[in-house]
Amino acid sequence: MPQPTFAHPPISPQSIDSNARWSHLASTIFQNISTDRGLPHPIATAVHESQDGFLWVGTQGGLSRWDGYRFRTYLPDPKDLHSLPDVWIQAMHTDSRGRMWVATYEGGLARYNPQFDNFERVPIGPGGLSHASVSALADDGDGGIYIGTDGGLDQYTPDTGGMRHWQFDPNDAQSLPDNHIYALLREKNGTLWIGTGRGLVRRQPGSAQFERVALPVASEQAVIVRTLALASGGNYP
Repeated sequence: MPQPTFAHPPISPQSIDSNARWSHLASTIFQNISTDRGLPHPIATAVHESQDGFLWVGTQGGLSRWDGYRFRTYLPDPKDLHSLPDVWIQAMHTDSRGRMWVATYEGGLARYNPQFDNFERVPIGPGGLSHASVSALADDGDGGIYIGTDGGLDQYTPDTGGMRHWQFDPNDAQSLPDNHIYALLREKNGTLWIGTGRGLVRRQPGSAQFERVALPVASEQAVIVRTLALASGGNYP
């Protein structure tokens, strides 16, 4: 495995004079943008750029859109079914057709409608989402999306409203190992990787089975996989 490289060699804090305060390093390139700049909450939980170039910031207190000058904030309105369904944003995703989806902690999933600057909510319950808490999203390669919830894995087809479900089955070793889905990643070849509350699994294209992937840990049942990413130039998370 290649070793990480550093812009500056690792430095022991004890080797630096307390008054220097790391002053010999390059000055910071980061700015802190918080509630004083218009965010509705100081804890940001998701960041996403939509196809029209807007930067969206999901927080624990609402969703904000940055146009380069100011934030426009979206909040739930109990009197408006086309408002944001929940203040706590967990994930955002733009699908292959340019539709932006917003996953929330307690309000399920919604699609942003740029024409009316509002949201279309996906039903929860029978015929809809398995659970109101949605943590992960990924394209399915056929115009739909995979949805990771606290009640299993869903596959939604927006054009028809069809919804398919997969859940943990204690009598099936090739089912999901857990209903808490925290991360999703689909490769170009169609392989779907799924991070759960009990380890990592993958589903090959066209297969109804989930293959559990061994991880270098003492007990995979205790492993929560929350993030997946493709390595640069590689094929695997």
